[in-house]
Amino acid sequence: LFRSCELSEADNGLKALAALRQQDFDVILMDMVMPEMDGIEATQALRLTFDPPMRNTPVLGLTANVNPFDLDRFAAAGVNSVVLKPFDAVKVCARVEEMLTEKRSSRGS
Repeated sequence: LFRSCELSEADNGLKALAALRQQDFDVILMDMVMPEMDGIEATQALRLTFDPPMRNTPVLGLTANVNPFDLDRFAAAGVNSVVLKPFDAVKVCARVEEMLTEKRSSRGS
């Protein structure tokens, strides 16, 4: 269904938010732990300060952190789903495809 993609990379949450202000994205892969601004803060800023439709962009959280408190904070910030590291690339790609399919079907309704 989805055969190609274009990737943009940001090495911290501040750069991720700057990139989101510059262009539209179909899905965001957000690492929980990053310098300057972590993925929890960046996701929360996306959900609270951006206008739709960007505010509603699906966010797949990535982390090696299994602390339930931190995972709850990530979920509360607005991630749609979390994949724990080390992750299987095939599973991550499948989850991204599911998120894109959900996004497409929600636009049509």
